[in-house]
Order: sequence, then structure tokens, then C-alpha cells
Amino acid sequence: ILKTFLFSSVNNYGAVMYQAYVSRYVFGCTSGDDDYEDCLTPLKSLLIMIFIIRAINVIQGVIEPAYTQANKIIEVQKANGALRPDDNVKIQLGIVADSADSSKCELMCKDGTGEFISIDGLPLGVLFMQPDNTESFSTDFKESDPKNPHIAVLMCKYRSFGNNEFQATILDVVKPPSKKVAIFTQDALATAIDNANELTKEAMLNDMERYEMEYYLEPYEGLFDEYAEIVLQMGYVVMFSLAWNMIPAVALAEILLQIRGDAYQFCNIKRRADPVPCEDVGYWSTLISYVPLCGVLSNTAIICFTTNALDGWGAESKLFTWLIMEHAMLCIVNSGLFNPEEPEWIGQVEKRNAYVVDKYKNVKIDDDEGLGGGAAGNLDADDMNLTAAANELMPANAEKVEYLKEQLRLTDNKIGDLRRQLKKAMSGELWNEVTGVSESTMVPGLALGMLNVTILSLSGVGTERKPMKADQTRIIVALRVNPQMSAEERAAPKGYEGPPGPAPVVSRKGTEKTKNNKKLIEINQEIQLAPIKTIKAEIVFDIVDERSRKKRASAVLPLKELGSQVSVDKSLKVNPKKGDEESAHGTLHVRAHFQYSVSSKATQLGWLFGLGA
Repeated sequence: ILKTFLFSSVNNYGAVMYQAYVSRYVFGCTSGDDDYEDCLTPLKSLLIMIFIIRAINVIQGVIEPAYTQANKIIEVQKANGALRPDDNVKIQLGIVADSADSSKCELMCKDGTGEFISIDGLPLGVLFMQPDNTESFSTDFKESDPKNPHIAVLMCKYRSFGNNEFQATILDVVKPPSKKVAIFTQDALATAIDNANELTKEAMLNDMERYEMEYYLEPYEGLFDEYAEIVLQMGYVVMFSLAWNMIPAVALAEILLQIRGDAYQFCNIKRRADPVPCEDVGYWSTLISYVPLCGVLSNTAIICFTTNALDGWGAESKLFTWLIMEHAMLCIVNSGLFNPEEPEWIGQVEKRNAYVVDKYKNVKIDDDEGLGGGAAGNLDADDMNLTAAANELMPANAEKVEYLKEQLRLTDNKIGDLRRQLKKAMSGELWNEVTGVSESTMVPGLALGMLNVTILSLSGVGTERKPMKADQTRIIVALRVNPQMSAEERAAPKGYEGPPGPAPVVSRKGTEKTKNNKKLIEINQEIQLAPIKTIKAEIVFDIVDERSRKKRASAVLPLKELGSQVSVDKSLKVNPKKGDEESAHGTLHVRAHFQYSVSSKATQLGWLFGLGA
């Protein structure tokens, strides 16, 4: 570090020091006024140019790698055939003006008898949003009759993958009757929504997965350049602010720019860095400690050799004056006269830390009255009455006593940890009666439900004509609201906003195994989904053939079956996709663990140790 940094220092400070201390005696220097020669002006101009170049380098260090990386990922995606447009679905529905708000519209379809009904109360499994260009076509359907509505041609798609909100755009409004377009029936509308769902999942599979994309990012080269930039900039601020008083402000602007640039690089350009445990910043702290020393030498030298403060003095007089000034400044700096006194809060923190260290070093456990238990006070495991009795025991029995004392210490530590966990968990969450899932008290509306699913194996899916190959099989795990809910349940308040869970997760490819003379596809991958907002949702496992990019079958697991909050193994019935009835009903083996309360584990362990209240 020292050798490389010294080389960088010569490259950065060499020209500035030459201009500050040497240039005057070789070429002379002027500020533009022949009667007043001063080397501060060209030194200031040089510093301005240096900081402009540093800012350009920061911007270029972000833009150029980002452009190169984007082209590289696009080339890889094209080579893998993964870059495809996200298609939309065209739907034709009846449209009438909303009676409550004329700026909005109401969409309608036909039921089985040919009557027009509103799609708002239909169990479609999606939420139709208002078309984003309703006002542009409001005059076209203003006089539309609910019994004979105008026909709206809509271009629809899901707003995002895993979201149940259906986004629509009006392409045209046709007055009935029309031979070219017709209003969809309820069954046709359900089929169109299913097609949109397939397209969205297909687009999800077309994109490279996150870990594959990170593989093509540039490797992280370490923190040397980051530390070097900061220390070098600190040197400019400390050593040459006397020549240009705007250096601190310019350095602050550069730091803010560099923070955003580094954040973008860490998120989009470079691979995730491997964490390395370190006690401190190493030799960089030593280099930083020497910067103020260099600042004293540099600023006093600027006064003596660069400015006109000692104009007319000989070289020996200037050198002697500089030595006196820098020695005096170093004595003042190192004397501690201007060092701030230790704040009172630091002394309080040190005393508290000393108390905590003594408490846990001596195994002193404080009973918490709020969690029940014995009397308040301290228990010192090293100060029990067993010591005198242990001296009279045989060596083997004495070893047993020491072992029991050690176990007592460990048990006391576990009890203390469990009490703290239980108290923290009980004060940090609030039960939601509507959703059946706890919510955070610190962040209102934040659901604390979490789901761990391990996809073990898949068997019995596919036919001889359309077999499911293990290396081309993936499973999409998603959460959705139960489509079989009644109209009353759909009309009732959900108790949460947005989708019931996070975005779907795609599993890795399977491997073919043979067990009990039966072939199966083994995946054996653990997937975590959080936050889960309601226990009324269900887990959907979509089995996808990656080669054809089509869903072949699916399985469903309601979250209510995991209400015990323990890990359970499930064998789920796999139903083939509609239109592929010749495929057999297979079996999907999973291990699932759903937690709707973060305090469940602490509560169970607390009762185990007799801490339940």
C-alpha cells in the first residue's frame, strides 16, 4: 500500500508542488500585473484544472463501464435467445360512462345469457384498473347505454410480474352494431386474462436470472482505489487550501458525486464484493495521520516561498523562517492545547460498556420482572456455596460439579437471550385480525409473514409424446389470492394493499434421479418469500418447460394448511394445464414452513424454559 500510494502521490502532487515551490525560481510567475508578481494565481488555476479533471474522471468512470456492461449483457442475452419483447393482449369490452364520475368509465362483458354485466364483481382473479386514456375517448362513449354499450378495443397487460393489477389502454371505441368487433363473453375474457398471465410468465423466463446476470458483471477489484482517492483528496484540502479557499467546497461536491457514482457501480456494474473481516482500515489510518503533518509543512512553505509575504528576503532567510514556522506549528498541534475535551456522553458510554463487560464476564444475570420469574437481583455462578463442598469431594465428583456449574452458566445465558428476544418480539408486532398475519408496530402496514419452501422433487408429469426433461424443467413459485373466493369474501376488506406477497421466484433446473424404480425430477432448492400479507392466500407452483417456454402443469398449497408454524412435508397433486388433458396428474414434493408471527419461535422457546407469561 505504501509504495503504490507514494507513486500515486507523486503523480498527483508533483505538478502542484513544482508550481508552488520551484516554478518561481526557475521561470518566475506573474498574476497578470507586472508590478505585482505572485505565484498563487497560476497555482490556483492549476488546482481548478485538477479538480475539473477529477470530476470528469468520476463521471467517466461510471458512464463508460455502464455502457460497456449494458452492451455486454445484451450480447449475452441475444446469444441465449433471452431478449424478446413483452407482448400485450387485445380485449374487447363494453364501455359506458360511470354514473358517479363522468371522467371514469365502466367496463362490461356478456354473461351466459347474453346480458351485459359489469366486470367489477366477477371472479376473474385480477383487478382491472381504469384505462390510462379514458378522458381522450370520453366523448365517444358519453351517450352509451348500459343495455347496449359501445365497444371498447383495449390493449391490456399486467402492470408487473406477480401483480394482479391489469393495466389497459383504449385503442378505439366503436358504436354498435359492428361486424368487425364484438364484446367478449365472460369465458372469453377469462381466457384472455390467462393468455396475458402466460405471456408475463414467459417474459419472466426470457430474462436472465439475477445470479446469471451478476456473473457477467465486472469483478470487484478491492478498496485500494477508493481509499487512495479519499486520502489524496484530503491531501489537496489540507495542503493547498491556502492557495484556493474554495477547495473544501469543491471537494465536498466531488465526494457527493463520487458517492452516487460508487453506489451505481456497486449495484449495476460490478459484482457483489466478498465480505472480509477487518479490525480497522489498516495502513490507511497511518497515512491519514500523516496528512496533517504534510499540511503544516505545505502551508508554511506556501507562505514563505509562494506568496510575497517574504519578498526581498534571501533564500537562506526564507528557508530559516520556514523551519521556525513549521516547528512552531508542529509544537502547537502536538501540545494538545487545541484538542477538544472529552464530552460527557463519551464518559457515560465508557462506564456503561465497562459495566456490561463486567456483567457478562462474571455471568451476572438480571431478572426481568416484566417477564415473570424469580426475585429481582444478580446471580453470580462463581460465588455459589458449592465451592467449599467441592473441596471435600473426590476428583471425579469435583469435575462433575464444575461441569454442572458450566452448564448453569450456559443455561442462564440462554434464558437471558430468550427473555430479550421475547420482550423485543412482543413489543415489535401487532396482530391483524383480518389478514391473520402480524404487522410491525414500528412500520405501520408492514406484514411480518415469511414463507420458506423447499422444492424437493417432481414426478409423474408429462407424456410419452411430450415428456418433461429434467434439465429443461423449472418451477415458478408465486402467491395469489384464492380465485375460488365468493363474491362476499372479495367485497370484504382485504386488510392490506397490493398483492398478497412478493414477486414470483423461479427455481433452478432439475436433475433426473431414480428412486424405487421410478424416475423423478429432483430440484432440492430452498426459496424464501417475504413479506406475506395474508394467510388467506395460496402458494402456486407452475411447472414450466423452458425449451417451449410454456406452462405444462401447476400445483396449489393454501397457506391455511401451514397455520401450525412448523415445517411440514407436503405431496401436492399436480394438475395439467387446460388443453393438455392427456398429461397425467403428477406429484410435487415440497417442504414448507410459514410463519405469520416473528415472536412464535421466541414464545415457544420461552415456554420451553418456563418463561411464558
